[in-house]
Amino acid sequence: MNKKARIFLYILAGIIVLFVIAVFVANPIIENKIKETIAQEVPDEFQINKYEISANSFRGAITIKDLQITVKDTLADFTDADISLTKASFNGLSYWKYLFSGKIDFNSIILHDLNMKTYRDTTKNNSLKKKQKEFEENISTGKFTLENASFLLKNTDESIALQLDSLNFSITNVEVNKRTLQEKIPFYFSEMEVDTQDFFYELNENETLSLKEFAVLDQQLKITDFAIKTKSDTLKPSPDSANEIGRKDIKIPSLTLSDLHFKVVDDTFQLFGEDLEVENPSIWLQQGINGNPEKNKGLQKETKEIPLPFSIASISVNNAQIDLLHPDESPYLQVEDFNMTLKDVLANNTTLQQKIPCEFSDVEFEGKSLQYRMNAYDLLSLTHVSLDEKQLQIKDLHIKTQYSKTELSKVLEKERDHMDAEMPSLVIEGFGVTSKDSIIHVQGSSTTIKDPTLNVYRDKLVADDPSIKPLYSKSLRELPFALTLDSLFIKNGGIVYEEKVKSGQPPGKVYFSDLNAAIGNMSNTYAKGEKETTIDITTTFMENSPLEVDWHFDINNTDDQFQFTGHLGSIEAKHLNSFAKASLNVNLEGTLRQTYFNIHGNNNDSRIDMRLEFDNFKIEVLDKKDKKNWLFSAVANIFVKRDSDSNKNDFKEGDATATRNKDKSYFNYIWISIQAGLKEILIAT
Repeated sequence: MNKKARIFLYILAGIIVLFVIAVFVANPIIENKIKETIAQEVPDEFQINKYEISANSFRGAITIKDLQITVKDTLADFTDADISLTKASFNGLSYWKYLFSGKIDFNSIILHDLNMKTYRDTTKNNSLKKKQKEFEENISTGKFTLENASFLLKNTDESIALQLDSLNFSITNVEVNKRTLQEKIPFYFSEMEVDTQDFFYELNENETLSLKEFAVLDQQLKITDFAIKTKSDTLKPSPDSANEIGRKDIKIPSLTLSDLHFKVVDDTFQLFGEDLEVENPSIWLQQGINGNPEKNKGLQKETKEIPLPFSIASISVNNAQIDLLHPDESPYLQVEDFNMTLKDVLANNTTLQQKIPCEFSDVEFEGKSLQYRMNAYDLLSLTHVSLDEKQLQIKDLHIKTQYSKTELSKVLEKERDHMDAEMPSLVIEGFGVTSKDSIIHVQGSSTTIKDPTLNVYRDKLVADDPSIKPLYSKSLRELPFALTLDSLFIKNGGIVYEEKVKSGQPPGKVYFSDLNAAIGNMSNTYAKGEKETTIDITTTFMENSPLEVDWHFDINNTDDQFQFTGHLGSIEAKHLNSFAKASLNVNLEGTLRQTYFNIHGNNNDSRIDMRLEFDNFKIEVLDKKDKKNWLFSAVANIFVKRDSDSNKNDFKEGDATATRNKDKSYFNYIWISIQAGLKEILIAT
């Protein structure tokens, strides 16, 4: 070995010796420095018992063992905390990053057997925000791990507020700084693994959350036996006190999410996933008295916030059971075997303020049975509903008043219809529901309703309802959502309307069969004057007379102008006697061979042009015993024209005006317009 080589080896050996000496000298210096920092920086409320600390400056490693902390006045809303830690390992500290960028960066941080027990102090109010110092550090680690951690949070009455045992948890690429601390989750990370059993959490003073298993492994989330329930001890024996808060019983036996990962998007920490599957959930909710919208009027609306915004490619709910109840435990919505899939779902603080609290590109669903109590009187039910490839199908839709006709009249304070409506089949092609700028948009290209029937009964002996009844154009214009239905077809429908006017007499009746209708532009999304809603109807009136109606209006016309044109074929006057006798106390004789009418109207008044061909028309006025009053009948027929003309196919023409009674229905408006035209033609002048 030459002289230069020996000199080099001596120098290298010296450097190594000096480095080893420096390491042995540096280690206790680092250990003492950490202890001094802990003693100076840890708040006075934290009492730290003896612990062991060791540093290895060569590997950039720090180990703390048997750490125990007692907190008598914990920050925020906790108190009397005991924290123990068997071992904490901080590995791979980058001195280079710390010296030149001020960033504290570890390869890994592992906490072994972390155990925390504390009490909730509800008398405090966010004292953490008052006491915490401005955070200046930038801390990161390649991986943070909890091994066999446990947490126990109790209320002051010793009841459990949170319990979590045997938690194994790790996150990678962790970063904590000023920016992250402004988020609901105060640190960023890229991936997570979790494994824990039997989690319990008290959501509030009335409700608890629990689950059997929570695991994230290989970016796959699995939750079993998830449940949110109302605490049994909050339900007192008195039904009134129980209903004050309402009740919940939500169960999800299995929930899985694939390709779970996290990203920072536009400075916001978000969760991303591929397919979320929710299996066999059951949702049982009883509305509390405090949840009544009438009681909450005038209260300031609370701004909603989501702790973790998320974007998921697909969310599927399979075989759900839903039961929503009123405070008196009567159901107002029941759904069985419900399945739904949402595509491209996004939820954040912006979407949460909208009527639909998330955005999605497509939806499919199916339910085999649904019942919905529309109000205190009427129940909506159906046997099947599905939305698949933008086709909505509904089978056996039924709206029925739950009282009998007699019972309904007894419970009503003001008149309303007794309803029995059925739609065996309803199909909407091109159906879609979207939400943008807090506006829900419902659309469909073609709607078909087959074989519907409508039976309506109204007891006019009940007190009138004085509320204003809007015309259909206004009702469409003021819908709380945007509606675009290009076309709607009704095939082979039937309508029966009964009206009881006099006590002790059967109600008057009119009915329509073989009803077919084509409705175009049933929408409130067109500009004024762009399109009109058009309704073309053909039907048979009172079993014998064909009736054709052409009806159209512009929903954006604030005067609610409309045109209602009709042609009624030949009808024997006696077929009108069921309604005329009950409503007008008269019987009619003769034949109305042809009736044409054209009504132009608005929200205030109408004008009718009418052409009528009739033969041998007579009026028989009845007395209180439904017998013919000869005197009044004779006098009435003096003023009634018997024929339109002596020649066949000749018409009597006339025009008249009518003023709308705004607390009556649209069809009452049509009827009084036609009635005015009939008087003008039939009464001799």
